[in-house]
Amino acid sequence: KRWNKNKKKNWRNKIDLTDLEDNLDKQRLELRTGGLVKDKLDHELYVVEKKAGNVNELPKQKPKYKRLRVDQILVPNPKDIKPTSKRNCAKFKRREARQTLIAKLGKKKTPVRGRSKHVNLSLDIWNQESKEIAEKVFRKNEIMRHTEGVVGKAQIQRPLHLDNKFGVKQAVKAVEPAHPGASYNPTFEDHQDLMLQEHNRESHKIAVNEKIERAIATNPLEIATDESQQKEWMEGLFDGGEEESDLEEDDDEGIRVNPPVSTEDRKTRKVRKREAREKDELKKKKIEWENKLKEHEIFRTKTFLSEIKQKEKKMELRKAKRQLRDRMPVLSAVKYVEPDQDVQLSSDMRGSLRQLKPEGNLIFDRYKSLQKRCIIETREKFKPPRRKYKIKFQEKRSFREIEL
Repeated sequence: KRWNKNKKKNWRNKIDLTDLEDNLDKQRLELRTGGLVKDKLDHELYVVEKKAGNVNELPKQKPKYKRLRVDQILVPNPKDIKPTSKRNCAKFKRREARQTLIAKLGKKKTPVRGRSKHVNLSLDIWNQESKEIAEKVFRKNEIMRHTEGVVGKAQIQRPLHLDNKFGVKQAVKAVEPAHPGASYNPTFEDHQDLMLQEHNRESHKIAVNEKIERAIATNPLEIATDESQQKEWMEGLFDGGEEESDLEEDDDEGIRVNPPVSTEDRKTRKVRKREAREKDELKKKKIEWENKLKEHEIFRTKTFLSEIKQKEKKMELRKAKRQLRDRMPVLSAVKYVEPDQDVQLSSDMRGSLRQLKPEGNLIFDRYKSLQKRCIIETREKFKPPRRKYKIKFQEKRSFREIEL
């Protein structure tokens, strides 16, 4: 049915008022039965349950299968039924064991407030072994310990990278406090300590740059020129006849034929025996001297111990350096570099906050902190690559033909 929407009597036809009418009916019902619910107090609406028993207990479920009335009259208790054969006897025993186990598992002990579930108050820990206490307190038997050692421990063990928020081995604070020497009115010692740190950092940078320059530096006298290359190429081409003849003469003079060994120069058997005896004596003396040195090393135990301690210290220092180096995971090809601290010279120091000049940049500080905590990777400002050839501009013919 159609109606005119510009008439007031037809406005109600297009508005759904069912929710409003339901709400009004509900309010009228509440007014009839003792007043509106929203105006009542808590103790008028709710009642505290004071009955004994656990509120969270589920209602007892009814058995799925009900016994017939005939069976109840004939056999009031099903446990009194005796099995006819051995096979049925074993079946009844298994069924009873299963039912007792289910009954035990179904019972839940209510834990005492403020105490753990597994704590036994009557447990004497002084007169028992640790294994027995662990079995009673933690309910661990040999099978559970075996599975933990072989299989379960590897699965339950928490990964190391989850111990820290961002996966860094040593935790880094989000906001690190500045050095006390960076204060507007620091003590003399703190300010000098900060100046020394920055001095060492700058000197290290200068030393690195000097090392690179020394490695790159070349001697201008050693650089090959066009003239030196031509001389090398021309060597031996001109005026080489006399030199070659001189060289041949020298070679002829240098060649000498060894004369045959005479029988008089040969060693006799007596001489050979004497030399062998002397060699054996030298070997024996050397062995005796080495043994004496080993015996005297007992009196040098203090020096050996000090050397061992020094080696251990060096090893610890290397280990600490390696840990510092491996602290941050590699997220990009660029290494993280600590930014320079804001340092004021002694001449620039001011004793009041009015004369203080602001230094540093808060956004840069937060950006570096994110890099240090490995939230974002370290980056560098993009530099476009240099062109090998210059850009060549050329007018097109079609453009050149246009004349205004």
